[in-house]
Amino acid sequence: MIFGNKLLICIPVYNRFITSSLCIPSVATTRGSAILHVYNDVSVLPIPGKIDQHSDQVINLTERHGSTRIHHKIMADFAASKFDFLYLTESDCFHDPDWLKALESWYGLHHRPITLYRENNKCGLGSRHQFRDGVTFTSKPPGKSVFMTKLMVQAIFDKPLGRHWEHSVRNTIDSFCTPEVSLIEHYGAGGLHNSNYESDRAVNPSNFLKALRQDHVGFLSCCEVGKKKKA
Repeated sequence: MIFGNKLLICIPVYNRFITSSLCIPSVATTRGSAILHVYNDVSVLPIPGKIDQHSDQVINLTERHGSTRIHHKIMADFAASKFDFLYLTESDCFHDPDWLKALESWYGLHHRPITLYRENNKCGLGSRHQFRDGVTFTSKPPGKSVFMTKLMVQAIFDKPLGRHWEHSVRNTIDSFCTPEVSLIEHYGAGGLHNSNYESDRAVNPSNFLKALRQDHVGFLSCCEVGKKKKA
């Protein structure tokens, strides 16, 4: 299955442009002919050129939406668009170069919604069970990576929307495919996200991501320290 330009990739952005400038190109430069839209949720500063030049379109919102409203807007925009497939990810998620090939392969095999990020059990993935071909099943997909078809997204709006956008997805779609090897690494605020270094890292990242992890976290952490000193 080749998505081509029928796949729309959407990434919401709100400030944190150092992390975004590191992570968004990892999607943009490996997306093939898929279309990339960046939704700017009224960031304090203008979108940097490194993000702008890698995007097919930057949608600058005129009022602050926050996580749930902006994801509901993205899904509504997609449902009304010409695209057949939607891939949602976050601006602090760094992708393995093979993410698109894997997405196309797994959808071709399973015809299921997919998440490429493997989180630890504190995020609710204890309910997963073995599927096939190195892919498992989860009823609680992490919002860092969500792939759905047009029909799946339209079905979400046939039900009352949840208080959080991820709840809206889970209320409609009961299971997602997720790989044994994570094709996304997550870098939260400052590269660390919280005091427990491992709690928000990918579980079993690919060798490519694993090799970059320490350098990326070191770079982002140094940038965060530098910002605090300037403040």
